Amino acid sequence: MTPIMPRRHRKRSRPPEPDPARGRRRWLVPSLLGVIVLAVVVGLALQRPGADPPANALETPEPTASPEPPRATEPAVIASTGPPRLPDPATDGWKSEALHDATTAQLKKLAHLLSATETSPDSASLEKIVAPGFHCSPLRPEKLEEIRRDAMFAVHRAAPEPSDPRHRGVTGFAEALDELMGPLDGTTRRHVKFKQYRIDEQNGSALTTIRLEASGLAPGASSGAPSTQINATWQCRWSRATPPRLQSVTVVDYEQCALRLPDGPLLVECTPSVIGANDCYRQQLIFGVTHWLRRFEYLLGVLGDGHHGLAVGDVNGDGLDDVYLCQPAGLPNRLFVQNADGTATDTSARAGVDVLDETRAALLVDLDNDGAQDLVLAALRKLLIFAGDGGGGFTLKTELDGRFQFSLAAGDYDVDGDLDLHACNYSPTESDDLDRFGRPVPFDNATNGGRNVLLRNDGDWTFTDVTDEAGLTPTNNRWSYAAAWEDYDDDGDPDLYVANDFGHNNLYRNDRGPDGSGPRFTDVAVEANAVDANFGMSVSWGDPNRDGRMDLYISNMFSAAGNRVTFQKQFRSGDADRDVAIFQRMARGNTLLLGGDGPFRDASPEAGTTMGRWSWASLFADVDNDGWEDLLVTNGFLTNELKDDL
Repeated sequence: MTPIMPRRHRKRSRPPEPDPARGRRRWLVPSLLGVIVLAVVVGLALQRPGADPPANALETPEPTASPEPPRATEPAVIASTGPPRLPDPATDGWKSEALHDATTAQLKKLAHLLSATETSPDSASLEKIVAPGFHCSPLRPEKLEEIRRDAMFAVHRAAPEPSDPRHRGVTGFAEALDELMGPLDGTTRRHVKFKQYRIDEQNGSALTTIRLEASGLAPGASSGAPSTQINATWQCRWSRATPPRLQSVTVVDYEQCALRLPDGPLLVECTPSVIGANDCYRQQLIFGVTHWLRRFEYLLGVLGDGHHGLAVGDVNGDGLDDVYLCQPAGLPNRLFVQNADGTATDTSARAGVDVLDETRAALLVDLDNDGAQDLVLAALRKLLIFAGDGGGGFTLKTELDGRFQFSLAAGDYDVDGDLDLHACNYSPTESDDLDRFGRPVPFDNATNGGRNVLLRNDGDWTFTDVTDEAGLTPTNNRWSYAAAWEDYDDDGDPDLYVANDFGHNNLYRNDRGPDGSGPRFTDVAVEANAVDANFGMSVSWGDPNRDGRMDLYISNMFSAAGNRVTFQKQFRSGDADRDVAIFQRMARGNTLLLGGDGPFRDASPEAGTTMGRWSWASLFADVDNDGWEDLLVTNGFLTNELKDDL
């Protein structure tokens, strides 16, 4: 193995069970609260009247000074050491969230009934969910327009039609549900999920807006039942009984997607068959980060957030793509070289790239124009650059200071024929204390982030920091997750878009003077309508409408809780409508910006691209080879042994 930097050791070992408060990353706390309760944490704390909230609602409070010993006449009381009280909307004045909890419990019962593949819900099972006098239109509209049909997909959407509440009572609801689930007949592994993202309290009732996702997999190529997914939006009216009961359902939109491939699903999990023969798969990769947090010393820098990227490239010139996989501190990064039979062999130690440092990002690019892929790593405290020999081996050439770099992007910004590097630095801290990643201030437009770095390739493995002279400095103070190069203005040099967490993004236009001086960057995000103030975590350039102008897709966070809370009248009631709209926008989700002759146009709602959940990375790619770019979105968050324990 190749430890690049000397490892420091503590005088005493870390205990086998880490303190959960230390294990949490402070920089993650604002993100987590921003998505789960969004701006409740920035001015609307859900605390009991008179109680002072802790500085960090997810951290275990610091112990207070020991009280004076009780007098002899007083019984000694041992204070509780249980977990801190979680916000309870029922007692904190948030009736809308208490109502959400109650209606969600009913929807979970309904989802459980619909997930059964053997039988459809009957009237008896629905009686505790449906109110007397219930009515709804067909939940699967009768008029469906075929949007797409090819060798891979068939997509249908509801055509506009007048409301027809023909289904009444419990029996009618059971019939409507049976029609709804009809396209999933014959499928297996049925999954049904309801998500409420709007709620409106009314006299004697409540109106909620719900997203429904229902899917089933084809049991086999000869079954005749294609893998199908149903996406729908409902408006549900609930009684204020205990528990609440459905009074009506109105279908806002409906979409049905069927996979037409005869040989099975579109994507198949193949990790064990590709890399399962390697020792590192069985001894390292199958374990989660919690496993290693309990075994490694804290100062090694094992961060339990999962921000470890990968790079794809042909490292040995055989025409097959290979994969470099970044790992947490103390675990060697892995280079998997593809074999002709589709398997991959771990060659990281032999190649000299089994780096033990916490590594956030990697690039496989040709930096010296010799035709071989070189390797760039964003380690916790260094930027490491390896020269590739074209046969799968690497030699460390350059180490640059790069504390807490999160992502890398390569582009020839000065158009001199070799690739330059841009590194995003998320955190402003210069401390070695891994718990201190700082806090974004202000929450919705933070300008106290880290310093991103532009490195000019001067040849002979020399890279010069030209961040300031290139003009990036004035707005180079945000919590940057990712950046991407693209010549969006078609002037012959690459421009740079930077996606920032907690606020405004940057679009740096690359310009040269009339005399050829430069290049010099200017942040034109505002005038180009490309600010997208949000929880930016990735950016991808593409041309999904094939008009010849480059478009942008930015990964943010869709928050159902944020959409509910920020539209309540009591949310930040003392603020101007414009300020409240900022927080509502931050809960909306991902953003699609279409390029043209003028500013970018936000086409997200009409394109249906906002709901990407908690999105970490997105990519334009023509998945089905039809000539049109599709979107792949990775999403999710940490999962521990206990669902409420990060």
